[in-house]
Amino acid sequence: MRVVIKRPGSDPEEQEMQSTLQAAQRLVDGLIEIPALPGLPRGVDLVCNEEGLLKGMRPNLAVQGGTLIVGPVVFLSHTRDGEWQGLTDKQVKEVFAYCGKTSVEARYARATVSVVKAVAKDVVAESESKSNKKSNKKNNKEVS
Repeated sequence: MRVVIKRPGSDPEEQEMQSTLQAAQRLVDGLIEIPALPGLPRGVDLVCNEEGLLKGMRPNLAVQGGTLIVGPVVFLSHTRDGEWQGLTDKQVKEVFAYCGKTSVEARYARATVSVVKAVAKDVVAESESKSNKKSNKKNNKEVS
């Protein structure tokens, strides 16, 4: 079946997976968990390692509400009966967009840009302040 896999530090990628528990466990490196997460595309499940935090796996996704998902994850769909099934073309696109919004790297990059902008603004303000002080001293000397 068609799934999307997202590993820490990597872009998501489409892959074929057998519809078995063992196949999912291999892809997430251990016991699986399917957490209910906000913002997931409709009909899509995220499968992750149940013990990822205990095993010290690398951060992967930072989800709304402050939930941190670690280790490799698999996105797949399910039937009304709860059986796993492959993703549709639309779901694959939605999962790629979801990963773009929630990947730790994307969030870190956005945070870094915000910090750099704030620091740059402070540096410019400080530089202008020093320049104004020098100008004021020079003008005070000329007046005296």
